[in-house]
Amino acid sequence: MKKILTLIFVLIPLLSFAGNITLETSDYVIPHTKTIASLSVDSLDSEISGFRFVLALDETKYTFLSLKSGAYLDSCGWEYLNWEILHDQNLSYSIAPATALLEINGLASLNGSAPSCTVSMTKKELVQIELVVAIQDDWTHLECTSVPLPFYWRDCQDNLIYSQNIDTAYTVNEHYSYDSSGNTTTFPGYGINGANCDSVSEFTSLASLSLTNGVLDFLCADSSDPMGDINLDGKRFELADMLLFANYFTIGPIIFVQSPYPEASIAATDINLDGLTLSVADLVLGFKIMIGSEYIYSKTSVNPTQIDTKLINSNNNSQLSINSTNSLDAVYLKIVTDNKQVLSKSDFSFLPESAQLGSIGDTTTLLMVNFDGTPILESGENKLFESSNSNYRVTYFEAVDIYGQTSYNHKLAQLPQSFELFQNYPNPFNPTTSIKASLSEFSTWTLEIVSITGQTVRTFNGSAQGLIEIEWDGKDSQGNTSASGIYLYRFEANGNSASRKMLLLK
Repeated sequence: MKKILTLIFVLIPLLSFAGNITLETSDYVIPHTKTIASLSVDSLDSEISGFRFVLALDETKYTFLSLKSGAYLDSCGWEYLNWEILHDQNLSYSIAPATALLEINGLASLNGSAPSCTVSMTKKELVQIELVVAIQDDWTHLECTSVPLPFYWRDCQDNLIYSQNIDTAYTVNEHYSYDSSGNTTTFPGYGINGANCDSVSEFTSLASLSLTNGVLDFLCADSSDPMGDINLDGKRFELADMLLFANYFTIGPIIFVQSPYPEASIAATDINLDGLTLSVADLVLGFKIMIGSEYIYSKTSVNPTQIDTKLINSNNNSQLSINSTNSLDAVYLKIVTDNKQVLSKSDFSFLPESAQLGSIGDTTTLLMVNFDGTPILESGENKLFESSNSNYRVTYFEAVDIYGQTSYNHKLAQLPQSFELFQNYPNPFNPTTSIKASLSEFSTWTLEIVSITGQTVRTFNGSAQGLIEIEWDGKDSQGNTSASGIYLYRFEANGNSASRKMLLLK
């Protein structure tokens, strides 16, 4: 399942140099996954001593992750390979629609000697370019489209290779593209004017190469082959498919290693056809289709589910609660402890029976879903779990309501572990300062501003849990401006009390 984009070396009379440069990518790319573009040379009659390529990247559609040497460079011990990202805001010319340039340079030897590699390879892989595609939550605007990976020229020294004797630079004579890019004939730009490149620095220049831009073909959201057949056995929505999918959430993407085509398995998980693979919403719908409680997926028009979550860490235990306006079909969490310990069910004093615990590295995974299609939590406030381990944080949260609506990476309210009054800021101040305090549980609180003589200047009160902030404008309860000097502020809540000093200067 490869497509080969060929850059053909034109055979030049009296020269032994000839060959094809290929850029291989997958037949299609899957959103939120990595893809590799492999730059290789085959049918080569002679060795090469170096190269330079420049690609224009559109980081709104994919992101460059890394570049590493290919098998040929590794086997022949090339001494230098370097890449650099040049972002558009740092350039003096436009590269639109691209957002950055990727410059790649390679040299067989740093001392200028000719390479002497005798490794027998029909195809000589130079580099591997790793990209992650469609990193946005919603990639539907990219589905069924082809996105180019075009080459770019700043001058004649881009997109060329050097001969074995390091005396000749082979430049591009013919340039092909899948879209309109490549029609420009001036520098800098997406095309090459061969007449302008009769010489490249101190090298003899031969415009003898044919070059074709690369392309990324995005999978259509409805073209999983077929959708729901995650284990690729030709049968959709079997128990084996759904259990394989569920295991992804507890042990991670390693479960797709045994698939003959991992990318196809991942694509088949977009069961609700929203353009997002590997989501809990897809898992829930898959189980409902498997048991026959739902067939054709269509989102019901309802008010968006409002979710409020609270993680309370105290000295002895931790509690995670969730309050939602609609019933929830599934909840998925990733938890990391301070000591990198993977949690087990024995670490929880309360956990729903249907909860499945797993781990990905040192991260504990927790999947809560009823495989009979019934909700896991009713609307209103629910305690998800209680644990004797109080030193952890939730790094990922995903919930799916009964209408298929998903809340991704919902920010949990990490509540404080104790009662505390903080020093005001700024201090000294004129005329306004901020006073903060933390409450580990819901309490009615009072903040009193007192002069150095013991007179109450201003009182604030309220009810809250978590971190609260009060701003004092330097005025008393009658609206009069207070005099310069030292003041005390005293905070009381739920039987606890603390006080600090502050200085008002004018």
